[in-house]
Amino acid sequence: MGVLLYRRLGLSANPFDPLGIPRHNRAVPYPISNRGFIERVRALLRKVVRDRDPYVTVVIGDVGQGKTSLLRFLEQEALTGRLLPGFEVMPAYVVAPQPAHPPELLLELLEEAVALRLREEGFNLSEVGWPIRLVRVKTPSSGRRRMLVRLEEGVEVEYISLFFSELTGFLKKLGYDCLLFLVDSLEDRVVHGGSEDRRREMGFLRRLIDGLSGPVYLVASFTTEGWSVVSREVDRALVRRFPAGSLYQVAVPRSYREFRELLEARLEAFRLHGGEGIHPISEDAARMLYHVYLSTGDIGRAMQLANLALHNAALRGASEVAPRDLLSASSEELEAEELLPMNYEVAVYKLAKALSLVGRGVSSSGGSATAEITVSDGGVSATLRVKVTACESAARLEHDA
Repeated sequence: MGVLLYRRLGLSANPFDPLGIPRHNRAVPYPISNRGFIERVRALLRKVVRDRDPYVTVVIGDVGQGKTSLLRFLEQEALTGRLLPGFEVMPAYVVAPQPAHPPELLLELLEEAVALRLREEGFNLSEVGWPIRLVRVKTPSSGRRRMLVRLEEGVEVEYISLFFSELTGFLKKLGYDCLLFLVDSLEDRVVHGGSEDRRREMGFLRRLIDGLSGPVYLVASFTTEGWSVVSREVDRALVRRFPAGSLYQVAVPRSYREFRELLEARLEAFRLHGGEGIHPISEDAARMLYHVYLSTGDIGRAMQLANLALHNAALRGASEVAPRDLLSASSEELEAEELLPMNYEVAVYKLAKALSLVGRGVSSSGGSATAEITVSDGGVSATLRVKVTACESAARLEHDA
């Protein structure tokens, strides 16, 4: 594109960066279903391979909405070849390092993820020339931090550009068509800390996005709160670096079928992350969790209970996640004193639904039922007096212990 061509098109500023990626000022994400998101990623990944140019996508959602499960699913689809049939994709899933660590650690984690994947594919790292050749300098923080710039043919080059250029070139020699870089929980680095820390993190993220080189597809996840901090409070210049139409909001389940699909994705992510076998969740347990979601309106709390239930099922060697695992998870939640009030209501409601108390309690009037439940777990017992209003979309609870 000529220097002044954008003016001839009636534009006041050049809408393209040197990589040819259109920029925009839109900070509002597009709602999209998981299935639609996978199809969108597949199409964009095909474009990255064809043009050998980088691309960036951001996934935004509340805690428990399935961002990690979605990234893990992308990783698994790439490993099995189903994400982009006919092409070799190198997936690398990385959890963003905590703010106490230098931001450059993210690239070191990427190196380790790629090295692990190559070993699993049967490559001898010493024979194929790993690690990639980059000039490094010692620092007290990490010990392996790269120098910021290096002279190459008389030109100063940002080290991140060098890193991705050499990494993608190395992968190409091994037969890979592109790198799928999956970064989870980026909000931890921008939400916490003082203004100086945020400024440093934003500077690194800008350099990371601008430094992508070659066939690299970066998919990063933010919580809704984290993205709000980035887009409204910290750095609008960073938001403008994302390609148009690259921000996606994870859809909230609107039906039991969608909720069940989210649970299945959570099961798959649990197996990938923890190494345990997949534990199918029984219909009764899934329905119980769905009622928790309806009663609280908090998908994060329902998924937190699902995580604990999956762990409990794995510990007892169960063939499936049953309601008893959810009840045990409720007891574990009640041990967290700072979450006692809300989690207490969730536990009571689940017990009420599990025992089918609505309509056949000790006493009932006005569409509600009241009953006393005695719970015993590990020698500890408690009696709960529960009043449940028979409303499917949102249950109202009154309790005392």
